[in-house]
Amino acid sequence: MFRKDVRESFAVKNKLLNTIFSLISGKPTGNEYRFSINNPMFVVLFNIVVLISLVLCIVVLGNIDSLFKYLLYLYVSVLICGVFRVFQVTHMHHCIHGSFFKSNKINNLYADIISGLIFVQNRKAYKKDHIAHHKRKFFTTENDSDARALIYLGFLPGKSKRFYYIKVLLAIFSPIFHGKFLNTRLKGVFVGSLIITKILACFSALTITLFATLDFELTFFAVILPLFILYNYSALLQFLTEHLWLTRDSAPVNLDEYLVRCWGRFCGIEKRPGFIGTTLWLLHLLFAAIPFRFGCLVSDLPAHDWHHVCGYLKHNPASWNEGVYLRQGAIDNGDKLGLAQREIWGLLDALDRVFSGLESSTIGASEECQSCDQLLSEV
Repeated sequence: MFRKDVRESFAVKNKLLNTIFSLISGKPTGNEYRFSINNPMFVVLFNIVVLISLVLCIVVLGNIDSLFKYLLYLYVSVLICGVFRVFQVTHMHHCIHGSFFKSNKINNLYADIISGLIFVQNRKAYKKDHIAHHKRKFFTTENDSDARALIYLGFLPGKSKRFYYIKVLLAIFSPIFHGKFLNTRLKGVFVGSLIITKILACFSALTITLFATLDFELTFFAVILPLFILYNYSALLQFLTEHLWLTRDSAPVNLDEYLVRCWGRFCGIEKRPGFIGTTLWLLHLLFAAIPFRFGCLVSDLPAHDWHHVCGYLKHNPASWNEGVYLRQGAIDNGDKLGLAQREIWGLLDALDRVFSGLESSTIGASEECQSCDQLLSEV
C-alpha cells in the first residue's frame, strides 16, 4: 500500500526531463531544481492561459472528421476539469487560509469570484467548514465536514471493500450522485453567498447557455462535461483518498495518531528495466498518471499531508507553491515526521488504503446517514 523508491526508478540525469517527471508524478527527487511560481497574479494568469489553450484544443479537434476525436475530446476534457479544480482546491483553498495574495481583501474577493464563476461553495461556508477540518478535535471524524460529505454520498463506515469499490465505480454514471453533488454546489453558490457571487454565477450560466445554443458539441466537451460531470467525480476521488476517514469515533489525540491519517499521494508506477518495462511505464504515464495528476491531484495536492503537518517542523504553510519540494526537503533532512514511510502511488492503492480503514471502522452511522445510503443504493 505504501511504496518506496518508485520515483527513483524513473529518475534521469537530464535536469529538464527529471523536472518534468517530478511535475507529473508530484514527487521530486532530492535536491533538484524547484519549479514553482511565486507571484500569485502570474499563477492566476498562467492557469487562465492554460484553460484557454485547452479550450482551443477542443475547437481544433472539432474540425477532425473521425470518431477518434471523441477519445481526444475526453482526454482534453479531463485536463480542463483539472484547471477548474485548481481554481478551487489551490487558489480558493489558499485564499481562505490567507496565503494566496498578501491582502486578505483581495483573497476574499478572488474567492468570491471563483465561487460564482465555477459554481462551488461560497467563501464563507467553505472557510467555516475547512478551518474546522484542520482542527484536531474534528479531523477525519463524523464531525469533520469532509467526512460528513462522504457519508452523505453513501460511503458509510463498516461496509465491505467490495461495496465501496462498486460505489465509487458507479458514481461517475450515477444521476443521483451528480444530482446530489450539483445540488450542494448550487446551494453553496446561491445560499449565504455575497451578491457578487450570485451575479457572476448567473452570468456564467447565461454565457454557457449561449455558447451551447451556438455549438453544443464543443460547449459540452469544453465546459459542460469538465465543469458539471467530471468535476464532481474528480472532487470525489480527491477528498475520498485524502485522509484515513472515519476509522474511529475519536479524533487523533497526539501527533502520531494525526500522522497516521495523512499521506502523500503520487502518480506513476515503478519503471522496470527493459523495453517492455519502459513501454508499460510510458503507457501508464500517458493514460493514467497524467490524467490523474492533472485532472484530480492538481497543483500541491500530492503533498497535501505536508499542508497539514508542516507547522510541526516550523514551516510556513504560506509557502504552499513549493509544498512538494519542501516536503521532499524535510525527508532529505532527517524525515522527523516519517513522511517517506507514508507515500501512496496511484489511485488504486489510495482507494484501497481508505476502503480498508472504512471496512474495519467501528463507527455506527446515524439514521440520517443510513437514509442517505439507502437513497444512493437505488442507483
